[in-house]
Amino acid sequence: VLQFEQNHSILKKNDDLVIVALVDDLFAGGVHGEIKKDSMYVNLLVVNESYRGKKVGTNLMQKLEEIAKTKGVVQIDLGTTQFQARQFYEKLGYKVIMTRNDFPKGFFCYTLIKDIT
Repeated sequence: VLQFEQNHSILKKNDDLVIVALVDDLFAGGVHGEIKKDSMYVNLLVVNESYRGKKVGTNLMQKLEEIAKTKGVVQIDLGTTQFQARQFYEKLGYKVIMTRNDFPKGFFCYTLIKDIT
């Protein structure tokens, strides 16, 4: 059973959104987004290795977007590197708007954005 918890006080900022996914009370993953006016920056998405490939990350991002909309967010942006999750985010509808070379050294870094209106 996949459960989601929302906790706004973990980082003691009113504009933070933290969602944790639990499977049978065990940590499966989590996502943190920071809201600034009508946009959000996703600082972190993590999925426990045991739960990768089981839609935990997708469900976390969908829940994040759903809650963000209720808070007036119209656009979400995030960053990833070529050895992380670019294709994952693109499957969720995020578009690359900037590519940076050698960040970190020897790799590309991508900034992606999605309108959620």
